[in-house]
Amino acid sequence: MECTSKWPIYRLVDALLKTSVTQKLFCFCGWWNGKDKGIFSLNFSNEDGQFAQDSYKLYSSKIRVDHKIKKWMKVGIDAQLSYVHQKILLILIYRL
Repeated sequence: MECTSKWPIYRLVDALLKTSVTQKLFCFCGWWNGKDKGIFSLNFSNEDGQFAQDSYKLYSSKIRVDHKIKKWMKVGIDAQLSYVHQKILLILIYRL
């Protein structure tokens, strides 16, 4: 197949697109005894987009701890932390 246009689109598409891949990992730990209970989790997500030089990585963690002081009273803490690293390819094409 011969391309006669000024912009050979099929070459541009091959240069910009790729097969996308997603990877997700998750780790969870929980405990409970009469007065205390808690959870801790770690998450990782890696997504390579379908465009070249396009990626998204997410690291996150969560912790929750509860302590029962009396039958009617509990105290606790709940915290979450996340970090995202993202690369985006931006292409502007116009005709003169």
